Amino acid sequence: MANVRIVIIGSGRIANEHARAFSDVSDCQIVGVVGRQLLKVNKFATEFNIPHSQVGLAGLFEATNADLVVIAVDIDQTAGVLKECAKHKWTILTEKPLGINFREATELQTFLGADTERVLVALNRRHYSTVRKLETILNQNSERRTIKIVDQEDQFAASQNGVSDLTIENWMYANSIHLIDLFKVFGRGEISKINVETQWKSMSKLTHKAQLIFDSGDIGFYECCWNSDGPWSVSVSVGGESWLLKPLEKLTNLDQFGEETTPILDDRWDLDFKAGFRRQAEMVVRRVRGLESDVVSFNEALKSMFLVKEIYGCQD
Repeated sequence: MANVRIVIIGSGRIANEHARAFSDVSDCQIVGVVGRQLLKVNKFATEFNIPHSQVGLAGLFEATNADLVVIAVDIDQTAGVLKECAKHKWTILTEKPLGINFREATELQTFLGADTERVLVALNRRHYSTVRKLETILNQNSERRTIKIVDQEDQFAASQNGVSDLTIENWMYANSIHLIDLFKVFGRGEISKINVETQWKSMSKLTHKAQLIFDSGDIGFYECCWNSDGPWSVSVSVGGESWLLKPLEKLTNLDQFGEETTPILDDRWDLDFKAGFRRQAEMVVRRVRGLESDVVSFNEALKSMFLVKEIYGCQD
């Protein structure tokens, strides 16, 4: 079987994590890397033994003959890079979100047309061993589920880390999507109603809250502490049992008093690699080969972006 040939666009931290993950998948070869700074991209190529490196996208497809391109660039650059990559018939894996906001993502959907079928989205938390284990547990019980997601976001910290103003103004798409997407994982059926309890305001300290009603009877509660401290967590209750992801890499069963019992530790892939990335890489390669895969599609990721829009009342 011929190797799957991979190109990575980006040479920063997340690109590095993708390179580590794909380098561990059998029958794969990273054949090219693209960056904005020649010195940095050449260093990246040396670290991962990548034969081709360049600045800019021109001639990349012809130079590498790649089957898969991984886009790991700044969020406000993603849509433009994706449009350029779509000119060639390779499979595309792009970091989330698909665009700076829902409006840009829907414009991208229109631009791509049928080519959205070739675009996969790196919602890596779906690939956490803890998330998949909890899915398996929940599927053994048909009773109504109550899902509570507690989020925390800090626009000021993002600004201090050099994130663009445009991205910060749309920070719920950039970062809250990690958690909001899990409503689509743990909730069954379609979301029939969303009750937004607060009005979000950028660069404010507030707790934003919303309630989600699924047509299956499942109920979701979302709250996010903005620009203040607080940990991420996901809890799901069903049939008298409760389960907690806090942090998301750790799954714990809770007794009736809320005390932790029976911690379920994550697997080797989530310990040795950035959590979710190694399994995600495996699923992406399977998709490239035409095999069964649960990697997230463009349209599925767009649904999660729409959910972010509705929860936050974004006008975009």
